[in-house]
Amino acid sequence: MASMNVTPVRRDADWEKARAIRTQVFVEEQECPPDEEWDDLLEYALSGGEDGRRVVRPFLADVGRILRPTGRCYLLVSTLTDIEAVVELAETAGLAAEQIAEESFPFERLVVLKITQKNT
Repeated sequence: MASMNVTPVRRDADWEKARAIRTQVFVEEQECPPDEEWDDLLEYALSGGEDGRRVVRPFLADVGRILRPTGRCYLLVSTLTDIEAVVELAETAGLAAEQIAEESFPFERLVVLKITQKNT
């Protein structure tokens, strides 16, 4: 069996390299339609961009618009994304972020943030 090396995508440049490989393997070689290969929003969310907050930033900027005054949503955040930076983004958007759960793994810690309107 051939060995495999897995490299986490942490910067936009890495994401572009990974996308080029997936395009070559799946779209070009296996003739998978591009819209099927790149239509998964979870794939987009997991890529995170250079700072890991590519999807979190617009989500927090807009979620207050639909969140009831006593409403809440939950956001799963990795230490690879910089949890404090995510909390700051929430506060900047007029939201409060409270850590309610966490789980540690060898390569990261996952935290669940409860997001509410700041004045509730």
